[in-house]
Amino acid sequence: MKRVFADTNVVIDLLDKREGFYKDAMDIFTKAYYGEIEIYISPITYATASYLLRKHGKKELRTLLSNLRKLTRISYCDESVVDDSIASDFDDFEDAMQYFSALKSGAEIIITRNIKDFAKSSIKVIAPANFLSEF
Repeated sequence: MKRVFADTNVVIDLLDKREGFYKDAMDIFTKAYYGEIEIYISPITYATASYLLRKHGKKELRTLLSNLRKLTRISYCDESVVDDSIASDFDDFEDAMQYFSALKSGAEIIITRNIKDFAKSSIKVIAPANFLSEF
């Protein structure tokens, strides 16, 4: 089974039903639902999502996060991920954290709408629509 890492922007596209991006995100997570892929997300994504989606109210937010958790696995985020992120050449620290978390979790692909942010990645980086057309 293909092990993929979903960047925070793809998760927010799904949970917030972002216009223009929701369908691709939904199609990707549907693949996880049917056991076609295994999606990893960083614990940082849960914190970011809870902040960005607080407008939905506490109860709905917890439901969204709970449903997300049922479809995904949590990537590793430990001292080595933080240390590697600090020492990295990534311009954005959060992107570095996402990358090293994906790497440590054995992800084969990072799905993101911000491909340029992962230019230094040794893991294949792909946009949601391209992932869907390839897999």
